[in-house]
Parts: sequence; C-alpha cells; structure tokens
Amino acid sequence: MKFMSALIIAACLVAGTATAKTVTIANGNDYAPFSDESLKKGGMASHLVEEAFKAAGWKVTYDWLPWKRGFEMAKKGDIDAAIPWTRRQDRVPHFLFSDPLVVLKEEVWALSDSKIKTYDDLKGKTGCIPIGYSVRDDQKALFESGGAKKDTPKDMTTCFKKLVAKRVDFIFVNNLQAASIANTALKDKNSVRAVIPGDGQTELHILVGKSHPNGPEIIAAFNKGLAALKANGDYEKIIASH
Repeated sequence: MKFMSALIIAACLVAGTATAKTVTIANGNDYAPFSDESLKKGGMASHLVEEAFKAAGWKVTYDWLPWKRGFEMAKKGDIDAAIPWTRRQDRVPHFLFSDPLVVLKEEVWALSDSKIKTYDDLKGKTGCIPIGYSVRDDQKALFESGGAKKDTPKDMTTCFKKLVAKRVDFIFVNNLQAASIANTALKDKNSVRAVIPGDGQTELHILVGKSHPNGPEIIAAFNKGLAALKANGDYEKIIASH
C-alpha cells in the first residue's frame, strides 16, 4: 500500500508539473534598473514580473532580444509578451496592457550647476532622448517646434555621459533610471541632478499582442499575481532590493 501511495503522489506531482503554464516574454538590455541581463534578477521589472506570475502559478522564460525585435514579435503574437513598456496611444490598437509594474516620476536632469529651473529655460538648449523612448506631448512639442534641439543616442547611459561632457544640456528621464545611472555609470554621481522635479508620471507595463489567442488570460494571471505581491508586502521588498 505504501508503494502504491508513493506512486499516486509521484503521478500527481508529474501531472501538476506538466500542466503548469509558462509564459515566454521578450526582454531587453541597457534599461537599468528595470531590465538587463547583467543586473540582479534581470532588473527590477524582470524580477517583479517573474514573481507576480509565480504567485499566480505560472512560470516565466525570458528571451533577451533587441528592443524593437521583441516589441514587433509581441505585436504579431510570435512571443507571449514583452516588458517593460509604456502605454502610448499608437500602441493601444495593437496591445493589451497589464496593470502597472511600477509608476515613475518624469523629471528633467542636468548638470548640478545648471541654471535650468522651468520648462521655459529649456528653449534654445539641446535635450537628450534615446532612440525609441517615449516623451510626453508637451516635451515632444518643444522639439518639434524648434524650441529645443534633440539628440537621440542609442541608450540613456549615453545621454548622461553626453550631459557630463557638456554635449547636451538636459535629459528627460524617470527618477529611478536617472538615479541608477548616476550611481553606476558616472564618476561623480553628484555632478548631475533633477533640475525640474517630477511633474508627471510614467507607468511600465507588460504588453501582449491583441492577436495572441491567450492574451486576456496572460494579462489576468499577471494582474492577479501582482495584486498578491502587493497584498503580502513582497512588492515593496522587491522594489527596495533594486
């Protein structure tokens, strides 16, 4: 009887493993502290997503891809999802959006001795926005009207290095990313600062292509797991660990 019981337990365990759901997610590098293979747990966003799905009984596999490729794969339904992305009107027709992974403050950063205090002070200066990054409508209008020039390097770290080298005058960036880059990529983190505090916010989400047959189920599972992390206190612990 003991032998038969052991077989039954083993069979149940195997069956449970076989039916466990796995979500494959496109992720990308050079987006500290949120996503990068070299960061602990792949970064804050990667860590949150993995733990949220785990709380919902799902497993996560990351495909580390160039950002544009991962985005397009998710859009076509060739991969289950992509992280972490902002919600934009041009994306709404193509994607389902999860509840926010994190909510960030949008700030303007410059050299510590900069005289910039208001958006009017940005006129006639050069701002830095990496290729593919979203900006608010008022920020976009500043560049499109010719009020400020725009530099578009490959990543945000390059923006900060150009700022220190005085090749650009300011950067539109969220608070957590700015602090992370200042602490890890600059010789003197005190050489830069937020000259215009956050007057808006940015939310990072999981994107699932609307063409994906299981899209609503994936989003629902993540949202359920994220709510569980917030309810038991693990959400804040994960944020603090990064």
